[in-house]
Amino acid sequence: MSLAPALLLAARMALPFEVLPETEPASTDTATAVLDTLQEGFEPISLDFTYQRGTVELQNGVASLVLPEGFKFLDQEQSARVIVDLWGNPDAEGILGIIFPEKDDVFADSSYA
Repeated sequence: MSLAPALLLAARMALPFEVLPETEPASTDTATAVLDTLQEGFEPISLDFTYQRGTVELQNGVASLVLPEGFKFLDQEQSARVIVDLWGNPDAEGILGIIFPEKDDVFADSSYA
């Protein structure tokens, strides 16, 4: 066995370990600046929806829906905004509206919409 590797190992172990300087966590100002940068160019989306309950006439006049208690309906225009702008689908062609359980909204994971 050669003595050189053992000497190198012993020499390295004798040297002090490097201690890196502590870095400060990102400040609130930094986080706000990053968020502002990410939001540039994005148009805010209004989340103020008007739901219909009870008997609902579809916009194209094709039918009326009688929603039982516990459900609400979002019309064609608002549903298109949800489907394209919020849910990220490419289009909302052919959508007449969306029915949601009363307790849920457009972001509910438990919704079957």
